[in-house]
Amino acid sequence: GKQFFGPETSPHLLTSEEVDRAYARIKSERSLHQAVTICTVYRRVFYVAKRYRHIEVNPFEKMGLETLPHRYQVWTPKQVSDLILGASDLGYPSLGLLISLSYELCQRLVDTRLLKWDQYNGSRIKLSQRKTERSVPKQLSLWVPPELRDTLDGMDRISPYMIVYEDTGL
Repeated sequence: GKQFFGPETSPHLLTSEEVDRAYARIKSERSLHQAVTICTVYRRVFYVAKRYRHIEVNPFEKMGLETLPHRYQVWTPKQVSDLILGASDLGYPSLGLLISLSYELCQRLVDTRLLKWDQYNGSRIKLSQRKTERSVPKQLSLWVPPELRDTLDGMDRISPYMIVYEDTGL
């Protein structure tokens, strides 16, 4: 917090005015998104601190944060490919696989990150959408494009899960 509110500022003494000035400064020096995100996180931290009586006042409470505009960006196939290759180059091929599965199957990361090998039969992947499981069939059976199929078929199955964190093997 010292980088936003100054090195001498104690959380116990932070005022709403100082918070508002910091918000305006972060917004002008960085971006609206960062200002809102930083203040939202601090609001939560101070809420917990107040709840457990470490502080008496939450200067972020009832702060009039601006509504962020929706971000909408369509990535080109080359950008997606570069991201997948970049993950591999950095030593995280599972991250590249996760991105590839989500992109090629048009599914959210939350629905592809816990895929198991037994959900793949060589041509299709069965999965349940977690966020909307009440409004879709119990399991979707998704066709796997040939390029993704080649990737999956060429992988070592070192875990029951397709996505394995390289540093731990989990």
